[in-house]
Amino acid sequence: FNAAALAIFLLMTSYYIMKAIRSSQFLEDFGPYYLLFTYYGNAVLTLFAVFAYNKVVERYERKDIIDTVYGSIALLFASLWLLNLLQIYPRVITVVNFFTVCVYIVILTSLLWSLVHDVFAPHEAKRLYGLILLAAQGGVFVGGQLTKFLAPQVGTMNLIPVSLVFFGGTYLAVQRLERFKIRVSAKA
Repeated sequence: FNAAALAIFLLMTSYYIMKAIRSSQFLEDFGPYYLLFTYYGNAVLTLFAVFAYNKVVERYERKDIIDTVYGSIALLFASLWLLNLLQIYPRVITVVNFFTVCVYIVILTSLLWSLVHDVFAPHEAKRLYGLILLAAQGGVFVGGQLTKFLAPQVGTMNLIPVSLVFFGGTYLAVQRLERFKIRVSAKA
C-alpha cells in the first residue's frame, strides 16, 4: 500500500512543480492571448495520446513502457533545464515543454493506476484508493507550496531539478510496486 501511495504523492508533487514552470514560461514567451488556444490544442493532443497509449499497452510489457516513458520524460526535463541554464532556449522549446507537461501526467497516472489495479485485489482497493487519493492531494499541496516557496529564491526554471528529484522518487516507488505479484497479465 505504501509504495502506491508514495508513488502518486511524488508524481503529483513533481507535476505541480512542472505545471507552474510550464505556465510561467509560456506566459513569458507568448503572453496570455495564445494560452487559450494552447489549451484547445492540448485537449486534442491529449486525446490522441490516450489512443496511442491504449495501443502501446496492448503490444508491450508494462515494465518496458514504464522504463521508456520515465526515462524519456526525465531526459527531456533535464535537457530543458540545461538549455535554459546555457541560455539556448528558443520559444519552440516552450511549446514542446507545455504540451509535454500536459500529456505526461495523463500517461504516467494511467500507467500507475493500471499497475495498482494489477497488483492489488478488489477487496484491498477499498482501503488503498482512499489512501492514494489522500496521497495525491498531499502531493498537489506540497508541489504547490514548494513552488511558491522556492520559485522566488531560485527562479522558476531552476525548479526543474527539484521536480526531477520527486519524479525519480516516483520511478523508484513504481519499481517497488512492480516487485509485488501481478494478479493479471501485465499487457492488459
